[in-house]
Amino acid sequence: MITTDLDRYEFTQASSENFKVFRSAGTDIPVKNATHINVYVTTTGDFTADFANNELDDTAHGHANANELTFTNSGGALPTGLLTNTLYYVVNTATDNFKVSLEENGSAVGFTDAGTGTHTWSKTTLKTLNTDYTVSLSGTTATVTWESGKRPADGEKVLFLRSVPFQQDTDLKNNSLFEAESVE
Repeated sequence: MITTDLDRYEFTQASSENFKVFRSAGTDIPVKNATHINVYVTTTGDFTADFANNELDDTAHGHANANELTFTNSGGALPTGLLTNTLYYVVNTATDNFKVSLEENGSAVGFTDAGTGTHTWSKTTLKTLNTDYTVSLSGTTATVTWESGKRPADGEKVLFLRSVPFQQDTDLKNNSLFEAESVE
């Protein structure tokens, strides 16, 4: 897969938008196949730490076990034992709290205090073509439309990433062409 800066388009969903034309800085992004567009949605939420139980409290957080999260903090520090820029997996989830592990289905991470300031979790989810969104192609422009009830909530970040299959037809060592099937 080859991507460049032109292959990325990130925006924060406006409340009235249900579609987005795949462009970058006013330039249409060439797309040959709808399956070449991947859509990621990043959601965030604030939590408090119950260090006596090694739980993170967030009412109706919506996480499932094995969801991947990262944490940030503003105005203070995360609970001792949790780190920024580290991927955690949700374990032992309940409606209003959850625990995290450094391994999928691993043991819960322990922490020794509640930290200070505002603690925030972030979760990025790959959406599914024809389940969460559709893509229509017209010339070099791809338009992504959210399926009914699947549009991200206001303020959630959406990243469109064009992935292009790459096939090398030249044997660089021998400077000759490979005989291979073409790729879309």
